[in-house]
Amino acid sequence: MNGLANDSIMTPDLEPVLGHQKEALDHLEQALRILEPPQQKQDQKQDQKQQQQEQQQVSQEQAARRLQAIREREAERQREERNRQRAAPEPRAAWHPAAP
Repeated sequence: MNGLANDSIMTPDLEPVLGHQKEALDHLEQALRILEPPQQKQDQKQDQKQQQQEQQQVSQEQAARRLQAIREREAERQREERNRQRAAPEPRAAWHPAAP
């Protein structure tokens, strides 16, 4: 009778439940992938931002060099003007013979 009692006990079929659980996990994984921002786009944005910062830094450095060159040229022009003024003879009063 023990053999019959074991045979008459029904075990539930777990296959459908396991299949549904697997489907549910697949759906959850898919939803998480959709919600995560794409890594490639973030990397591209970071690269773009870094590139823009580098370009801005280069532009600022170029502007600073240009400004320094302008200041140096202006200082040189002023030195040359002072030297010309020192080297030029002072104007003398014009000599006019007396009229008879």
